[in-house]
Formats: sequence, C-alpha cells, structure tokens
Amino acid sequence: MGVEVLLGMVNDPHFGPILVAGLGGLWVEVFKDVAFAQAPLDPQEAEALWRSLKGWAILEGIRGKPPGDIPALIQGTVNFSRLVHDLGNRFEGIDVNPLMVLPLGHGVKALDAVFLRKKKS
Repeated sequence: MGVEVLLGMVNDPHFGPILVAGLGGLWVEVFKDVAFAQAPLDPQEAEALWRSLKGWAILEGIRGKPPGDIPALIQGTVNFSRLVHDLGNRFEGIDVNPLMVLPLGHGVKALDAVFLRKKKS
C-alpha cells in the first residue's frame, strides 16, 4: 500500500537535464500533474517541487489513508537530482515510474525504472 509517483529526467536540447516529478502510474497520464526543476535540488527545493503538485494532498493522506513517507520522498528526490546533475548528460531520459511512497516511516520503493542512453554521434 502506498502512493505511486514518478521521478524522472528529460534531457532538453536547450536546458540540459531537467528533473520531472509527479503522480505516477496511471495518474500521470490522466491528470498530467507534473512539475519540473533544474538539478541539483536541496531538501527545501525538493519539498517545494512536490508541494507544487495538485495531487500533493494525496501524499499527505486523505480519506483515512495514512500519510506517505514524505521525508523519504524528499531525500530520494535530492539524491536523484544529484544523479541527474552528475550523469544526466549521458542520457536522453530517466523514468522511475512508479516510485511507491510507502506510509510514513517505511520509505520509498522504486518498482520500475528506465534509463535511455544517448546515442553516440
């Protein structure tokens, strides 16, 4: 049990690697609720990125659902942003979807990830 989110990176030809965060699984296709940021992020920037989503309330726990492990999500986002900053130019894109945000105190768990390497020219 948890909330599916996505954490990814797109390599924009003008801006370079850009971090992407949003509700994951089917939700990203239905709601298109995503936010973008330049890596790397500190914890305050990572939290602001997630809080900017319309679906933020889902992570806080609604309708009797427990709150998600937001501290673990924020730390995971900071760590992922460092990876994107350091290695992002080697990839066309990175997609961790779904990243399951487990109940508070239980962390986050990547259930699927795709790394698309840049083609050598």
